[in-house]
Amino acid sequence: MQPDHPISEEELHAYVDGDVDPARRLDIAVYLADHPLEAARTEAFRALNDGVHALFDQVLDQPLPKRLRKLMARRAA
Repeated sequence: MQPDHPISEEELHAYVDGDVDPARRLDIAVYLADHPLEAARTEAFRALNDGVHALFDQVLDQPLPKRLRKLMARRAA
């Protein structure tokens, strides 16, 4: 079954990120089930995202350097 609208590259990335509405998510899932090469590409996107998160998510928990806090305080004033 073909969706009413073609699946764009942006939608495939949004699908991986979980950022599409449920009805469109179903369209994309059906599309990927019928297109194994696109499904493999989409899984590569997911693996890349997972790798980036594994490498860099810990940075989110680090405190902001003092020089940047000072700069932000000056700009806020």
